[in-house]
Amino acid sequence: MLQVFAKPNGLLHSRLGLIVAGKIERLAVNRNRVKRVLREVFRARQEDMAGLDLVMRLRCRASDRSPVQLADEARRLMIQLQQCRE
Repeated sequence: MLQVFAKPNGLLHSRLGLIVAGKIERLAVNRNRVKRVLREVFRARQEDMAGLDLVMRLRCRASDRSPVQLADEARRLMIQLQQCRE
């Protein structure tokens, strides 16, 4: 459902880019809900991702899933990314 790209940015802080295409989520309300959930997960784990630029891309519809499921998947991917970094 989610795809995460990461690249070192040479800074002391991390940055986030979000891609939620209108082709996947037609309604702006749903696109914005997805972005809010992903931003909150990023905010909670931002210190662990220091020095990285992250891009999260939604690959399939999320409107039929709960925000909790979306957040869990984002957390899982960020934990995997952190483990690969170590």
